Formats: sequence, C-alpha cells, structure tokens
Amino acid sequence: MGVQLADLVAQWSREAVAARGQFVVALSGGSALDMLTEGLRLHKDLAYAKWHVVLADERLVPTDHKDSNFRTVEAAMLKMGVPGGQVYPVHIADSAASSAAFYENVLRGLFDNALIPALDTVVLGMGEDGHTASLFPNHETLTAPATRLILPVENSPKPPASRVSMSLSLLNNARHAAFAVVGQSKKEMVQRSLVECAASEATPPAGMVALLGDRVHWIMDASAAPSCAQTCSAKEKVESQRSFVWFGSRGALAKKYTWKVMFDLYQKGQLDSASIHAVGSDAAEKGSVFIKDMIKAKAVCFSSHAESAQCDSAKDRFVTDRFTYSQVTRTKDLEELGKQYDQLNGNVESTLEFSNDTRIFYLSVPDSAHVATVRNIKQHAMPKEGIARFLVEKPFGANLQDCYKRQEAFEKEGLLPEQIWRLDHYMGKRGIRNMLDFRKQNPEWEALWNSKHISHVEVVVQENEDVADRIDFYAETGVVRDMMVNHMMEVLATAAMEFPLDWNNRHEVPEERAKVLQRIKPLQREDVILSQYSQYAEHYKAHFANNRKAREIPDGDKAPTLGYARLQITNDRWNGVGFSIVHAKAVDERKAYVRFLFHNGMELLFHIQGGEGNEFISASSGPPIYLDGWASTKTGSQTVLKPATEALQAYEVLLGDALKGDDSYFVTFKEIIAGYKAWDGVMGFVPITGRYKKGTKLHEAVTAAAEAAKSSGDASGSLCTAPDACATEINSSGQ
Repeated sequence: MGVQLADLVAQWSREAVAARGQFVVALSGGSALDMLTEGLRLHKDLAYAKWHVVLADERLVPTDHKDSNFRTVEAAMLKMGVPGGQVYPVHIADSAASSAAFYENVLRGLFDNALIPALDTVVLGMGEDGHTASLFPNHETLTAPATRLILPVENSPKPPASRVSMSLSLLNNARHAAFAVVGQSKKEMVQRSLVECAASEATPPAGMVALLGDRVHWIMDASAAPSCAQTCSAKEKVESQRSFVWFGSRGALAKKYTWKVMFDLYQKGQLDSASIHAVGSDAAEKGSVFIKDMIKAKAVCFSSHAESAQCDSAKDRFVTDRFTYSQVTRTKDLEELGKQYDQLNGNVESTLEFSNDTRIFYLSVPDSAHVATVRNIKQHAMPKEGIARFLVEKPFGANLQDCYKRQEAFEKEGLLPEQIWRLDHYMGKRGIRNMLDFRKQNPEWEALWNSKHISHVEVVVQENEDVADRIDFYAETGVVRDMMVNHMMEVLATAAMEFPLDWNNRHEVPEERAKVLQRIKPLQREDVILSQYSQYAEHYKAHFANNRKAREIPDGDKAPTLGYARLQITNDRWNGVGFSIVHAKAVDERKAYVRFLFHNGMELLFHIQGGEGNEFISASSGPPIYLDGWASTKTGSQTVLKPATEALQAYEVLLGDALKGDDSYFVTFKEIIAGYKAWDGVMGFVPITGRYKKGTKLHEAVTAAAEAAKSSGDASGSLCTAPDACATEINSSGQ
C-alpha cells in the first residue's frame, strides 16, 4: 500500500513542480504518513527541495508533544530531504480560533491571491467513525462557510479537545487527494464513503471529500475493502497519458455542448492524466482569452461545488492546469502552416511526463476540411510513441459512392481503420444503450426477441423545431441524409443486433451492429413515404432573400422534412418482421422511442427522450421487467421503469468513451457502408407525396402523406394499410 500511495504522490509532485515550480502537500500523522514515507524511499529523485508541507489538521499541543502532528510530519519530511523551513507548524495560541486564523494566513502566503487556494495534493487517513483530518461526524465544522480554510475545533470527540482542521471546501479544492486506510474496523465507513457503493446510510466526513478535476483515490488493505470496492478496482483502467487535440473549438457545436461537457468530465475526474489542446485561427493571446470566456460562460459547477468562490476557483484551475491553445490558420503558405502545426505539437509535448501518449484528434470541423487536417497532423503532430485516434462527425458521405471516396482519402493519408472513430451522438444516449442492458438483464424478454413473437418494430424520432435557420444544410440533405441513413439505422441496429460472444471484447458490439445492417433488404421506391411541412417553401425563399451570397442548391426546395420507411431484415431472428423508421421536423412535439409490437398484443416501449415522461421503459403486459438502478411501478397490467438519475449528455458519454479508449458505440466503416447500401436506391429527393402544417401530430402527418400517395397512384401509398400501424400515436407520459 505504501508503494502505491507513494507512486501517486510522486506523479503529482512531478506534475506540480513542472507546471508551477513547487509542490504544496497537506499531510496528517498516523498510518497514512507512515505508509507514504515508507514508499517514498523508492523515489529519491523527487525535487523535495521544492516541497511545501502543510498540516491537514493539528492537535493544539506543544510541537515536541507526542500527540503533535507537526512533530511526526517534520521528522518524516526532513529524512526525505524537505527543507526544515518548508514544513509549516500551527502556532499554539490562546484559543483554537486564534490558531486557526494564524494557520490560514500561513497557508494563504503560499498562494497568489486565491480566495480558496488549490493544494496540489492531500493525503488523508480515516478514523473508525469516518472522520478525516479533524472533521468529525455531525460536527458544525462540516457546514462552515465555503471561504473558511482552517477551522477551529473545540470539544473534539477524541482527545485532545482543542484542534484545528482544514475545511471541506479547502480539501475539496485540492488538485489530488488520496486516502490510506487499513483494518477491518474501518470497513463499514469505507463502504459508506465510496460513491461506487451507493450506501443508503449517512455519508461520513471522509466520504464528503469530493474533488473537482480528479477522483479521490482510496488505497486500502483487504480487510478494510468492502465488496463494492473490489468491483470498483476491477473496472477498466483509463490509458495513462492522454492528449485531446480539439479542432473546431470555436464552432457552434462546441459552444452549444462541448465546452460544458469538457468541464463536466473534469469535475468527474475523467480528465485525470489528460490535457486539452484547443486549436483555432486566432492568435495565441486572443485564443487564450476565448478559452477563459467559454469556460466562464458555459461551464456549470456541480451542486457540491456550487459556492461561487469555489466554482470560480475550479474554472480558473481547469483552464490553467488542463488547456493549451494553438493557432492554426487556413494559410496557403506551407512553411507557415508547418510552423503552426509544429507549435501545436510543442504544446502537446510540453504537457507530457513521458514520451508515450494516446493522442485524440477531435475534428469538429466541416467535413470538407477533414482530409487536409489529417494530412497536416500526420506530417507534424503525431505522437512519437503511442496511439493516435481521429474523431470525426457526420456527414460520413452524401451517398454510397461518396462514403467509399472519403474512406479512400483517409487511407491515402495513412490512417488505419481502427484510427478513425466516427461519432454519432445518438449512440451516446442512455435510452439507446439501455436496449442491450435490458435484454441482458431480462432473459424472459430476450427469449421473445424474434419473429416468432414480435410482429413489428417502430423506430421514431420526431422534432417540433423547423429548419428555417438551417436551410443551407437541410436543402442539400433532407430527412434521409440528415437522420434516417445514419442515426436511425444505428438505433435500429442496436435494437436488432445479436449478442456478442464476448462482451469484454469492445470490437464485437459494433461488429454485431454491422452484421444486422448487412442483412437489411435494399429499399425500393415503394418502401418510402416522404413529405414536407407546408411552410418550408416560405422558409426556403426567405433564406435566399436574406442571404444574397447563399449558394444555390439544385432541388433544394424539394427537400423532404418527413420520412417513413419500411425495412426488412433477412436473417433467422427477424424474417417476416416489419421495421419502420420514422423521422419528422416541425411536428407537434419532440420525442424519440423504439416500440416493439408482439403477435399476442403485448407492447414494449423504450422511450428515449422528450414527451411528458422523457425517459422510461414500459410493458403493457408479459413477463416482469427490470433494469438495474431504475424504479418500477405497476398499474393494472402495465409496468413502467424510470431512472433514478438524470441521463448524461450524449457528447459527454462519447467523449468520455474516447478518453477511456472504448469504441463500442462509435460507428465503424462496415456499419456506414451497410446502412448506405440499404438506402442507396432512394437517397435522392424522390417525389414528395404530401404536405403537413407545422405542429401536426406525427401519425396524422404520416397517414396523410400515405393517403396522398395512394390517391396519386404512388406505390408507397400501400405502406399504411391495416393491420400495420403507421407511426401510431403513443402514450409518452410514462404513466
């Protein structure tokens, strides 16, 4: 344990000295100190002369007293080579309040005007009652004002009665924290302290230590570790050094989602050992100001750190500790461009402790710039040792031929298939991933997951917003290219795929999605109904009237805004089952769901988002339903499952996956090609068979389009005849 603890502290010491020229560490006495000093004997190369050691708490006794934390901490640190003047004692005054005020001034002297200083590291132990430092259960110190750093402790439950202690707000503002705990007698309090254990009992003070920017590290012996801690330690480890190189940090997507997502990941400790390198066209000074402005405007502190002073401090530290900015322009001067990329590479390498890193290039830029950006990265900014990944957003191709063309262009630049991670934000939605979890956790339902029992499956995504402010994009793509050939095919594949043979092999999940997509019978004209909301033509004309320089788009006025398609999967599991994919803009409400209809009249609904109920799973009858962590209610024959927690934003999930190296829910080239092959015959703007008013209910808009097609003699008009439902209205209340 001592070696593990010392390895962590040594890593944090090197990072701090390299970044800030000193290492400020808070220590207590006891077994945690003993373990640390024992392990540090293996790290004689650390810059101990730059260490500044402060006390997490102190008993108000003379410094030569056997109970003095300063006495034991100073003795241990002097042996390591820390200068004597850099271990800071607490002045023993006439009261605990005076001693606390004195030590708070000492602490502030080590930092530059920070309202709540950020200690580099805190090493703590825990008592049998769950106390840490001198913060005891149910004591008033636990609710002290956030701006107080050092607290007086009178009438301590443990002798001596008078003490001082670092406050929770100071501990929680540290860059790193580690607990060292031994002994069976502390097992219960460890369990109540760990988030992974989800204990229902009151959280002890040790469990209230929660950092912004890193997880709290718990190192314990077997006798102190509850079973939940064993499962926690078995979780997949994130790769050590990760460099997230972000092209497009000034774009609309970044401003809407990504800046907030990055700070959320930081607060949860998922950017541990990761650095972020924003790339933009502005000069370095202006770009750095932009980063600070974005974090200030978009980042939101979690409730446990929402005090304004602590939140502002965390945002400042996030920018200082995690970010660099590099200017890369569209200059045609290749020598100048090379210098810009060399500067970017230098910024990345300046944050590395070792030469080996995983470098993630997030290309949140127009798809027309993908290949040129990859080419420049390959020439100037690839890791010398380690792994490179390229995250790209849709569109993945205008049609099947274009998909092949883009892949060939990537391969020509030397990218391997496993280096290209295609990001489809729908695959980050919890409601979609839960379909697989549901099947795994409900074997009775999994036994019904086939054509013997299921008659029809509907995949529906509807939106109440129109496309008036997206005409330049939508007039070229329409409903099929925008949603149906990509997002919705991935949802369908997740619903219909076979289970992988090995769930631990992350490559098998996308492989099974590709297999089911490859078995979809190619769509014909009669398999698709297209419609357009009636105000689209008005929005189209207004766009060009207000944007004289806007590029004319052939047939842009014919872009469909509603699509209904009937698909068939030709494999043993799904032969004979009808699959419907439905998407529309400007209908009555926003919601998304996957609905399974059974031959015997049962219905199973995965409500992914929107509507009154937002996210839930319901079964009209049939076997019991269950999902880990979701609450169940039963009314008559209907059972509804609802989540206990709010779902994470999809980009947070996927970027977190990318940082962990998990590509299970990124889209492979096989999946892209299989989906586009199914749609290739109907990718153009086939005739629109109807129009609907904004705010129309989805099933009414689809039915009207089908009736119009039937009246005109179009073969697609037969798609909505009985007994097949045509986007039947559902109950979205979750009741």
